[in-house]
Amino acid sequence: MEYYQMRYVENIFELFKAAYDRDTPEYNKPWISSWPYQEHAGPKPENAEKNLPVDFFTFNGPKEFIPWFNWSLSPKPDYFPSSLVEPLIQKSNDFDSKLLKTFGLQYDLEKHRDAIARNNAQDYILMNAYPMPGPQVGKRILDFGAGNGRQANLLSQLEDEQLVYIGVDAIPKSYCLQHLYYSVTDRPFYDYVVDPTSTVLDDNSRGIYHLPTWRFDLIPDNYVDKIVTVQV
Repeated sequence: MEYYQMRYVENIFELFKAAYDRDTPEYNKPWISSWPYQEHAGPKPENAEKNLPVDFFTFNGPKEFIPWFNWSLSPKPDYFPSSLVEPLIQKSNDFDSKLLKTFGLQYDLEKHRDAIARNNAQDYILMNAYPMPGPQVGKRILDFGAGNGRQANLLSQLEDEQLVYIGVDAIPKSYCLQHLYYSVTDRPFYDYVVDPTSTVLDDNSRGIYHLPTWRFDLIPDNYVDKIVTVQV
């Protein structure tokens, strides 16, 4: 496999668990890979009837996107002019439409528009709000606790070829959803749990790099320009 052509690997959950077990003796510590709140709360079987996530530690394929989308449907207040935010909302929805078609999923993207798509647009504006001279515009972005991978939506569409996006997570369901999400972008894509040798970060790196939190050591010191920590 040439890793710039990496696409969704169906056994991503098994690969994630194998990487977790393999790396735990040397790299993994409880504080870096746990989510105590959800671990204490436990599964919520009643969420199945509402098509919401029942837990965050299992993964049953692309259909997991639908409960995750439903989990994030509260309307987002707007504080940017519509002329700025609306084109980004449309681009975000267009990407998620492609995502749904890729995995054969049905979803009403109109209700998605004023929630997740608007959120994506707002986040993109905020992370680019500080004016910088062209040569100093940040191109290396660390997305810590990357949810379903949604920050890669607009970044992959709007940033130039210098983009290095690093998605980091340790929660099984979200890591697996991120893997799916990143696989649909048009960027080079490298996933540690699929091939640990593919995620070397250096000055020549370009594209999307996916790392479990316990391999944070693979990110060189002083490497990133921006850190995204939405809802972390």
